[in-house]
Amino acid sequence: MFEYMEDAETVSKELADIYAKASRHLNYEIEEIYNKFKTKHNLTDAEAKRLLNTLRNKTDIEELKKALAQDPKNADLLAEIESGAYRARIERLEQLQAEVDHMMQEVFEQEKKVTTSHYVDLATNSYYREIYNVQKRVGFQFSFSAVDPKTVALLLESKWSGANYSQRIWKNTKGVAADLKEQMLIGLLTGKGEEEMAREIANKYAAGAFEARRLVRTESNFISGQMQLAAYKECKSEEYDFVATLDLKTSKICRELDGKTFKIEDAKPGVNMNPMHPFCRSTTMIHMDEELKKKLKRDAWDPEKEEWKKVPATMNYNEWYKKNIANNPKALAAEKKIKNHSSDKKQYERYRSVMGKKAGKSFEDFQEIKYNNPEKWEEIKKQYKETKTNEKEK
Repeated sequence: MFEYMEDAETVSKELADIYAKASRHLNYEIEEIYNKFKTKHNLTDAEAKRLLNTLRNKTDIEELKKALAQDPKNADLLAEIESGAYRARIERLEQLQAEVDHMMQEVFEQEKKVTTSHYVDLATNSYYREIYNVQKRVGFQFSFSAVDPKTVALLLESKWSGANYSQRIWKNTKGVAADLKEQMLIGLLTGKGEEEMAREIANKYAAGAFEARRLVRTESNFISGQMQLAAYKECKSEEYDFVATLDLKTSKICRELDGKTFKIEDAKPGVNMNPMHPFCRSTTMIHMDEELKKKLKRDAWDPEKEEWKKVPATMNYNEWYKKNIANNPKALAAEKKIKNHSSDKKQYERYRSVMGKKAGKSFEDFQEIKYNNPEKWEEIKKQYKETKTNEKEK
């Protein structure tokens, strides 16, 4: 599964390049527009978004003008948009909005082509590798059926989480297009310049690329899992074992399922079969006799040496956690860093904006203080609160 996820990451990087090229192209196209739109108006981003949300079509300039006309405070902005000097630029903006749809259609086609090729190869490799793994574990070879291309095609079209992979790609690219067109109008309404708009557009494409990465990682996990089940059936097995990763990043639900045995006929992704969630790294193995399993090893993270080591395959996540994490302050702190990464990042940015480097030289330094230096952490919190209070009094 680690190797499959590495392959998925390679595909994700290729997709990120596709989104980045589209971003650069669009930013080049807006160059001549937003520097000339730079008149600052009274509208904030939030107000502009609220205004656009009242429109049936967020890309319709005429409908936007009617909405602006309903509030007298927008009279100057409306007059500017309706002026002859703005007419050519407004027409160019409307053309760009149409270009965005065409551009994201091309992104969709490229993304579908790249991911389809990856999924077909992954399905084939997962099936044959699992057959090989079973033969290796039991110590003898046996005949088996080849991968049926029709089976792979049906698997790729399956709507295992409400939609197939192609529909999910389309939803993402269509969503990015809508966000981009909305951002263009927000830039017009608020008077943003070219550089600021370029950043906004780059952020929208980056969000789209991240979603593409999430999709390919999760879909890859699903496809490899399904082909492993097909291999188990080919080996005449009726059961499989759930296998989670023995490290601190593993989700709560995957921790609980690790080592449990399920009927192949009852396998259901998100319930007792990977993927259990987006970016899931869990997998399965064919269920085997306990004595045979005792001869096998599995990988586990060593929080002290910070490296992977081998442990008995019979050890499940809860047993590994009790032995290596539960009574280890350093490991528990490391777990909190991972679990709270997102909220800590936001907290660090707040503290940094008020205290500068006194909040920590870096985000890593900030987390290290928060979880491993309680005295200094209390001092930072106190200083942050005092600085905020002083700013309010001024």
